[in-house]
Amino acid sequence: APRASLLADRIREHVELVLGSRTPPVTLATLARIARTRSIELDTLEVAVQRRTARQIAEAGEESPSERSMLAKLADELPPFLMGDPATASPPAATPCAFEMAAELQSLAEALSGPRRQSVVLVGPAGGGKTALVRELARSRRDFGLVQTPFWSTSGARLMLGPVGFGMWQDRCQQMCREVAQGNAILHVGNLSELLEVGKTSRREQSAGAFLRPWIARGEVTVIAECTPEQVSVIARLEPHLLGILRQVNMPERSGPQTRAILGGVLQGAPGAPPTAEARGATERALDRLHQLHQRYATYSAHPGRAVRFLKNLLADAFPEKALTEACVVAGFSRETGLPAVLLDDRLPLDLDVTAQWFTERVIGQPEAVARVLDLLALIKARLARPRKPLGSFLFIGPTGTGKTEMAKALAAFLFGDAGRLVRFDLNEFADPVAVQRLIGGPGAHDAEGLLTA
Repeated sequence: APRASLLADRIREHVELVLGSRTPPVTLATLARIARTRSIELDTLEVAVQRRTARQIAEAGEESPSERSMLAKLADELPPFLMGDPATASPPAATPCAFEMAAELQSLAEALSGPRRQSVVLVGPAGGGKTALVRELARSRRDFGLVQTPFWSTSGARLMLGPVGFGMWQDRCQQMCREVAQGNAILHVGNLSELLEVGKTSRREQSAGAFLRPWIARGEVTVIAECTPEQVSVIARLEPHLLGILRQVNMPERSGPQTRAILGGVLQGAPGAPPTAEARGATERALDRLHQLHQRYATYSAHPGRAVRFLKNLLADAFPEKALTEACVVAGFSRETGLPAVLLDDRLPLDLDVTAQWFTERVIGQPEAVARVLDLLALIKARLARPRKPLGSFLFIGPTGTGKTEMAKALAAFLFGDAGRLVRFDLNEFADPVAVQRLIGGPGAHDAEGLLTA
């Protein structure tokens, strides 16, 4: 009873305070008009609340409100460099190191540090190390005064995960941007051209890139994007304002010596490195051979991307059972590309007579064409073919039924082990105005990628 009386007095005081603070002041006539009750009675209502434990929530597959982070759903956090525990000999929890990128790393860090951050677009060929540069900055953020800055990585396809009905992906991206702004984080969004494509529909033309543009322009969200030099003009045409608010950092293709140094750095960071001087010498020769093969036969991909991926895959297969040798490199490269080992391994001679017999049995009565093909194979074997050019281009001329297609199939079978590796295009089927788009892709193509470029 005393508590109820005290509560009633507090309610009366609060009502008087609220009424007295109103402007204009409340009069008796106003109170008479708004009067609804004659008296107030206080009563107690007992309610049973079922409070579930964290284990019960987890077993039910639900998340607590504090765990519902949209940023964690749409992106992955890039960890910094952390020293391993010497007592347990555990490896460091860090992203792989990147090498030979000191100048580009400094330019990227300057744009992202300081009181006035700038969002950045890295411009360079595919495989040139743009993503590796971002991960290297996240790994070594302490050296550039970004130790308190979180790094997150996502992509256009990742932003579309989940329902994509009207306004759904925009709501997710908006919540993600708010979390990025609150955490003062840096968001790596991947390929900028992809961002300008995802999210578009036949009825709504806003892309993920257009949605992020206001956040970037206001400085609330700092992003790192990527694109190739060929994509810059396309992006400038589709979203000129977006490209204007991004600072461009050029990422040229690594030179031959730089690529070789990068391969050596990747090998040093791999487990199971050869301990003896003799083993190290053999491994260095294997790296030289790997670099040489990719410079000659992987010219359609910028260095060092493909060579580094090949080395990592090879190390996963070679160590710790056996050392990395030239024979291991040649065998792995032959397996990946399909090129016969006789053209790649200097220890295996190319018998031109046996090779001529192999082609003659498949294309009968065409000695001149067989001789031209043998000349090409001899150039490849002697490493005299033109660098950074296709291995060869042939124009087989003759009436129908003389073996032109059969010679092409035989050449594909010899070079790649299977005649099915031959891709055939009948130009009679590409005479319409949209033939170019069908071959190389584009907005008018049925598929995102062209038949030829695929």
